[in-house]
Amino acid sequence: MLPRKEDSYDYVVLNSVPQGMKNEASKALDFIKEHSNILKWNDKGEILIENELISKTNIADLFNVIFTHKKKTNVAGIQEFLAALNLMNMPKHYVKNNYLTAKNVK
Repeated sequence: MLPRKEDSYDYVVLNSVPQGMKNEASKALDFIKEHSNILKWNDKGEILIENELISKTNIADLFNVIFTHKKKTNVAGIQEFLAALNLMNMPKHYVKNNYLTAKNVK
């Protein structure tokens, strides 16, 4: 069975996070979808914040950053992505990267 068109990139996003984080990542994905007026992505995975395309971004890369403990977080669009998460008041426990929580997530 093929995924629905709007969910077609979810598989890529969930496969970008560590195996043990997939359940939390799925919940975070659902939370973000409930706030699609703030953040969404197109069928290429490029994010749109308040309907403005943020070039050279990929939602799977951004999810990988928040669900891993990588120190290097210079992924395209990370600051805009974190600002959008703050704007939608996303629960902080979804952001697993300790290097982000200290300085970027309010």
